[in-house]
Amino acid sequence: MLFTALLVFCILLIIGSNSKATQTVQAGYEPEKYVPNEVLVRFKEDVVGDISQNKWLVQNLINLVQGKIKTFLKQEISTSAWEPAVFTQRSFMGDPYLFHIRIPAEISVDYAISVLNSNPYVEYAERNGIVHLDSTEPNDERFDEQWALKTLPPETHLLFILKRIFMLRKRGISLPEAHLSL
Repeated sequence: MLFTALLVFCILLIIGSNSKATQTVQAGYEPEKYVPNEVLVRFKEDVVGDISQNKWLVQNLINLVQGKIKTFLKQEISTSAWEPAVFTQRSFMGDPYLFHIRIPAEISVDYAISVLNSNPYVEYAERNGIVHLDSTEPNDERFDEQWALKTLPPETHLLFILKRIFMLRKRGISLPEAHLSL
């Protein structure tokens, strides 16, 4: 099941990478700069300490703004259901002290940021920004010198990955779902 889902995802990725999006922009259109009702909060490591032992502290601060934690797997969980020792419940894989918080629409994002930033346990709280690409063209002067980009078609990379996954599964080695989720 997981292998089939990965295969379908890779095929869609290849198809999508070969098509170019239209560059039409409506008059007066300005892209959003921030995700509505979302905040990024980083707690101070030296003050909070072991987050598993002080989870109540994080829960209480997030509850002040009635927030829900968004995980890197795109799930929303309440602070009462959050377990810091569970890797898949982190907002960011590499930083257990950084949280992606969804704030209810009734609460102003500016208010939530000011409440969180006023707490001594919080290193920073800020809006969840959206990054927009100005161009999809590479800006590397030596881009044309990269031989692998010319000699290997994108399909070759996909086939190599799929062959490796098939060989691992054939040997009875299963890959953790966390490594395959994108």
